[in-house]
Amino acid sequence: MIAGGMEKISKAELINRAAACGYKIDHDACFSYLNRANALTYKARSIGWRHIASGMRFAHVDAPRDTLPALQEIRQNCFVMERGRIWEL
Repeated sequence: MIAGGMEKISKAELINRAAACGYKIDHDACFSYLNRANALTYKARSIGWRHIASGMRFAHVDAPRDTLPALQEIRQNCFVMERGRIWEL
C-alpha cells in the first residue's frame, strides 16, 4: 500500500483528521472480516463514518456535502494497521 502511494497513519491520527473535516467513526457500522476478494488474503476492518454536526451517515442522501471531499481524500490516500488488521476506510 505504501509502494502504491498510500500513507500509513495511526488510529489517533485518523480520528483527528476525520474530526477536522467534521466526521467521526461510526462504531455501529464497523466490522472485522477476512478479505479474500483480492490476490492476497488479509484481515480487514471496515470503517463506517458519521457526519458530526448532522449525525447522519456520511453517504446518507441528505448528509451535508461541504466537507465530504476532505473525508474522501483521507479514505482514498490513507490506511491504518491496527491489531493485525488493515482498516478499510
